[in-house]
Amino acid sequence: MKRLLKLELSRSFKNGGFLFALIVGIIIAFLQLITSALPYALGLDFTMSYGYPMTHPGWLYSLWLGGDPASMFSYLYFLILPIIAVLPYGDSFFTDAKGGFIQNLCIRTDRKCYYKAKYLAAFLSGGTAVVLPLILNFVGCAMLFPSMKPEVTSMTSAIREVSSFPELYYNHPFLYVLLFLAIIFIFGDFTVSEFGRRSESNRIRTEGRIKVTQNQQLCNEQS
Repeated sequence: MKRLLKLELSRSFKNGGFLFALIVGIIIAFLQLITSALPYALGLDFTMSYGYPMTHPGWLYSLWLGGDPASMFSYLYFLILPIIAVLPYGDSFFTDAKGGFIQNLCIRTDRKCYYKAKYLAAFLSGGTAVVLPLILNFVGCAMLFPSMKPEVTSMTSAIREVSSFPELYYNHPFLYVLLFLAIIFIFGDFTVSEFGRRSESNRIRTEGRIKVTQNQQLCNEQS
């Protein structure tokens, strides 16, 4: 099981699909950083010099990729997030079955071990591909803004009392970010698992239809 898991992890992280998904995610995260967060950071001193009572520089948690709903790149990232999640290893079930890899491997090992290793590798690679750009973007924003708690009265955040976990966001914002990343990680993994399950189901249906058609043709030829 350990050798099989090591093999699947190596295949899931060391392939062009994972690299391409990661590059796409990082590019979007970088574009959001320089178009949304950086302009605010450059004008931070000028904004605070006004001395308005409602002015608050705690924009770290409202201007990073996961907390900036007004940014076009934030919208784009979460729009294509399911695609980013399935690119690394989502089609591996189908390709392994089509190429005969499963049949050859299951002669030497248990089929259940193969599926467990496959799901875990897809789970980790898909989640990593969607979460790592978010982490890098958050780190970049943390280099631009002070790590201050969001202020409700400043009206700089999209989190309201009707949002999910508003108390956690305003009292422990870093824990809120960690919870947000965990949810995104699980969502990406669920997308990969569902895509793989549907791909395998479609393959089985297609093979079944082909066999039925071949049997019908054989019966017609014999008759």
